[in-house]
Order: sequence, then C-alpha cells, then structure tokens
Amino acid sequence: MTSTDNHTSGPTTSILSLNATVVAGIYHNLDISISDCKNSGSFCSQLTEGSPSGAPFSSSFNASFVPSTYVGTVYDADEVSLLDTAISSTSVGAYLLGSLFASGGMVTINADSLSGADH
Repeated sequence: MTSTDNHTSGPTTSILSLNATVVAGIYHNLDISISDCKNSGSFCSQLTEGSPSGAPFSSSFNASFVPSTYVGTVYDADEVSLLDTAISSTSVGAYLLGSLFASGGMVTINADSLSGADH
C-alpha cells in the first residue's frame, strides 16, 4: 500500500487477452489498381485506390506519353543507350502519381499477463 497526496493505492494486476489483429499507423497500407479496361486505346485510364487506410495522393493519366522522350530528358547518354532497346518510342498510356508512402506506427501493450490467438 502506498500513499501519495492523501490518495491511497494498492498493487494492481493487468491481464490482457487479445484475439485480434493490431495495426499501427493511420496510413499503414497502400493499394492501387489499374485495370485492363482499354478505355483509352489499348490502355486503361481508370485508377482505383483499393484501401481506405492509404495516404491521399494525386494522379493524372497521359494517353500520349512517349517513354523514349521521357528517358532522353531524365537520364544521361549511357543510361539512355541501355534503356532505349527496352522501351517504346511510340505513345503509350501512363499515369503520373504524386507522392506515395505508407507509414506504420507503434503499438505498446503493457500487461502482467498477455494471451491471445495468432492472427
């Protein structure tokens, strides 16, 4: 028994039975799907965010994206010569995605006794 500021308290015991999944972080998951709907030539301009637990992001579809032009403006000559053989020189449908991230968190569980099922 302890006494602090005229408040008396005794020892306590905590027991936790956790039969669930614990997920930390408000943005712990990112799930983006691009279907094969062919609504823009042979490409699909429909993007679906599959999880409500993902961070918001921006996206735009470019139906006339030319990969070889992009590579030529971003990479140096040696890298371009390697990539040119593997990328299209004609227009393709492409998405520009804004910042993407997932951010976990921490779960702290304090108990004298902890039990539960494996999920």
